[in-house]
Parts: sequence; C-alpha cells; structure tokens
Amino acid sequence: MPFLFHFPDGHLETFDDRGNALTEAGGTSDVDSGRRVEVYIGGLPSSTGSLCGNPTVHVSPGAEPAGANVVSALCDRSRTVVSFSDHVRPRVLAATRSYVPRVRHLLLEGIWESVAQEPEPLHE
Repeated sequence: MPFLFHFPDGHLETFDDRGNALTEAGGTSDVDSGRRVEVYIGGLPSSTGSLCGNPTVHVSPGAEPAGANVVSALCDRSRTVVSFSDHVRPRVLAATRSYVPRVRHLLLEGIWESVAQEPEPLHE
C-alpha cells in the first residue's frame, strides 16, 4: 500500500510500507483503486471533507516550527478508515524511510484501539 507524503511546498512523494521511494509506475494500481495512506506534513487539511478526499492543506508562511504537525489517514477511496495527528521534529521527517513505519504503527494502533474492534458484550 503506498504512502503519499504531501509537503508544505505542494510537492508529493510516494513510498512503500518500508519507506522505499516508489516511482510513478510502481504503486499506482493501489492509488488508482483508492487504497493508500495520506500523510500531510506542515499543516492540517481543512475541516471540510475527508482526509482521503482532496483537502486543502493550510500552511502558515514564515519560519519552520520546532516540530511539524503531521496528519495521516488510512484511506479506502474517499473514506477515512483511521487517522491520527502527530507532532514531529524536522530531523525525524527528513528520514522518511524511518518515519513510514511509525505512521504504519500509529494507524494500526488506531484500528486495534477502535470500538469497532471490541467484541459484543455477553448477555446473561
């Protein structure tokens, strides 16, 4: 499943689940089918719509903060399955290969902690 990193300057980089850069040809089938992880760096997508749609990213101009706000979502087409927000130091983001496993871990943790994963209560 591809990880699409949206940077504040507007460029997009795509990585596999191990943090390896994907070429445009590699991984497009999952993106085309709607299965992907969206990672927005440097600002929060607008509150209108889904993180998995085409949200507008608001980035305040000026100096870089001590840590970047990162918002990520596991997407099934335009539906957000699970998402999280993270405050990350720029040096951590610079090592994208190391940050992708953190994104994967936080999204999986969100799924496992979801109330939808809890068993039905036993009725006596």
